[in-house]
Amino acid sequence: MGGSAFSNQGIVTPRMSPETYYRLKTKYHDILKGLYRHVTTPPEAPEKTSYGDLDYLVSEPVPKNSRLATMEDVKIAFGAEYMTAIAGTTASFAVALQPEQNGGNPEEEESEKTYAQVDVHICPSPENMWWVSFKHSYGDLWSILGMMGRAKGLVADENCLNVRVKEIEDHNRELAKVELTRSVNETLEFFGLDTGKFEKGFGSIKEVYEFLIECRFFEERYFREKKFANASDRSKVGKREMMKGWFGFLGVDVSLIGKVEGGEKEEGDAKIEGEVAKEEGGAKESGSETPEGRLAREQVLEEALERFGKRAAYEEKVKAWRRNLRIETVARGVAKKLIEDGHNGPKSARTKSSRLRKQINEGEMDEIFDMTEEQIQVFIQDRVNEIIANNTAAGAAREVAAGAG
Repeated sequence: MGGSAFSNQGIVTPRMSPETYYRLKTKYHDILKGLYRHVTTPPEAPEKTSYGDLDYLVSEPVPKNSRLATMEDVKIAFGAEYMTAIAGTTASFAVALQPEQNGGNPEEEESEKTYAQVDVHICPSPENMWWVSFKHSYGDLWSILGMMGRAKGLVADENCLNVRVKEIEDHNRELAKVELTRSVNETLEFFGLDTGKFEKGFGSIKEVYEFLIECRFFEERYFREKKFANASDRSKVGKREMMKGWFGFLGVDVSLIGKVEGGEKEEGDAKIEGEVAKEEGGAKESGSETPEGRLAREQVLEEALERFGKRAAYEEKVKAWRRNLRIETVARGVAKKLIEDGHNGPKSARTKSSRLRKQINEGEMDEIFDMTEEQIQVFIQDRVNEIIANNTAAGAAREVAAGAG
C-alpha cells in the first residue's frame, strides 16, 4: 500500500522503490529548506524495500515578502496537483510521478497517472520537531520502547516524556501525566540507552532489537505474559511486521498476543517475523530478568523526580488531585443521601451539592482535607442534616407568609 490521504479521491499513490523515495526525499527537503528554517524526516526503519509516502517535520517558517510561508506556498513550491489537510498543522500533497518512478513504462501513453504522497507537519519549535522525529524514528522503535516505559509509569506524547501519577491514572490518564523532559538525549539516557548508537542509526532490524534490549527497563516477562498489551499495542502487533518481528526476536509466539481481525501487513516491509529469532537464538539473557535486577515502578518514579527536578510539580499534582477528590466525595455524598432519603429530587440535590462544592473551593470548611474517611462520612451526614433543617425552616417560613397574606 502507498499513502492513503487521497484514496477517497481516486488519486493513485503507489509504494515507491528506495531509489525513487530517496531521490524525492532529497528534492523536497531542499525545497522545504527554502520555506522553513528547520526541516527533517524521521529516520526510516531499516531494510524497507518500498515506501508508502514521504514525511517531513518543519519548524519556523521563513519570512517571504513580509509574510510567513504557508501550506499553499508549499503546494506551489512542490508543484503539487492536490493538497488535503489532515489536521490543523499537517497537510498532505500529491505530486505527480514520472512513469519510470513507479515501475511504469514511459512509452505507454494510456498508463494510469500516479502520484507520490508528501506529508508535511508544522512543529511549534525546533525542539519539538526533534522530539516528534524521535517518537517516529526507525519504524516501531518507540512503540516497543514505550511498552517498557509504560510498565514503569513512563509515557511519551508528541511533546515530551512524562511520568504518570499512579493513583490518578486509572481515573484520568491524561491528567495523571507530569512532564519530565522534552530532550531526546535525556530520555534515551534515562532509559539506559546509548545516544551515540541511536544517532549513528541501524543497518538492520536486528540491530534495532539488540539496541532495545539494552534498555534498563527491558523485562522479557512483560512481553511473554502480555502485561504490556493495551488495545493500541495489540492492533500494531496484528498489522505491523516490525512489531511481530520483535516477538519473534524474543521467541514469543505472536499468536499468543492476540491478533486483530482485518489487520493488514505493510507491503514491501522486510520479512522480519521469525527471521531475526533464528539468528543467534534471539534475545540474550538480561540481568533485569531476575527479581533482584528488576526496577520497581516506585523506584523509577523517585529516580525520575530527582533527575529531572520534578518533585515539586509531582507533589502539587497529587495534592490538587486529592483535594478535588475529597471535594467530590463530599459533594456527591451529600447529593446521594438527599436523594436516597427522599428529601430532594435529583435536580434539587445537585444544585445544593454544587453550592456546597463552591463554598469549599472558596476556602470554607478546609477542615475536610485533614479528616479520616470515617470523619468525612460524619461530615456528610451533618451537612445533610443542615440542608434538611434549612428546607424545613424555609417551608415553615413560606407557610407563615402565606397565612399572613
